[in-house]
Amino acid sequence: MRASLFVAATFALSIVTAFACSSTNEGTPADPTLDDAGANGETDSGGSNATDSSSGAPVDSGPPTGSCTALTQEGTVVNIVSTKQPKPTPTGGTPVDGKFVLTEVRAFAALFAEGTVVREFGAYTIVLSGAGTKFEQIVTNDKKETTRAKGDLVVSNGIQFKATPTCEEPLPDAGFTIVEGEFSIDATTLKMYVVRDLGITAELTFVKK
Repeated sequence: MRASLFVAATFALSIVTAFACSSTNEGTPADPTLDDAGANGETDSGGSNATDSSSGAPVDSGPPTGSCTALTQEGTVVNIVSTKQPKPTPTGGTPVDGKFVLTEVRAFAALFAEGTVVREFGAYTIVLSGAGTKFEQIVTNDKKETTRAKGDLVVSNGIQFKATPTCEEPLPDAGFTIVEGEFSIDATTLKMYVVRDLGITAELTFVKK
């Protein structure tokens, strides 16, 4: 079925933060007295050191809130850019512990002109630990709103990942945001591939600090 250009554009504009391109809300919201939280694609006024896309200067988004993670934003603002190139075949690999910052987001959407800036994505810093079995992250969206999460990371079939928060701030009404997709990783670079509506894939490229 051929999708209209309007629908495709609407989807592309919906790619907001990090894993949110292929995430599902599952689970039961935690007891608010536990101050759990974390995450991806939701909003909060906390966080620090995002970057203004017009000037490249840091944007103070406030001190960390809650007890989910004290991780600060070390990434700079990145735009979502469309490409007509075919999606690379993910190669998987052994997750490398360390801190990674987002440097590029590509949307594989043939309906857009090559190099079209679809919208601002934001900034994203993620830390892998426990020999690639744990993650901790901070995401700052295009409105300079920050979310934080930490939890378990499971790799399957060599190229697929599933990130399940044990803490997410702010906690979505529907429960923890579970994210899954495909990936490629080496000693210095992490690429995540997430898919949502109309089968459009987004490639998030992170560089190890």
